Amino acid sequence: MKFKNRREAWVSGLVMGIGLGMLLGAATDLGLAVGAGIGVIVGVALGVLWSRGLPDK
Repeated sequence: MKFKNRREAWVSGLVMGIGLGMLLGAATDLGLAVGAGIGVIVGVALGVLWSRGLPDK
């Protein structure tokens, strides 16, 4: 993916992570809240990964 700056990468990572976590929670017996919690962790990791080497603004 191509992002213009770090903020864009972080927001995209969080949105994707939370979405994937909620899908995981809905597909299993974890529940949406637990899935969203897992998604925040995954989203932060994606944001860090995707934002490496990008300018701040």
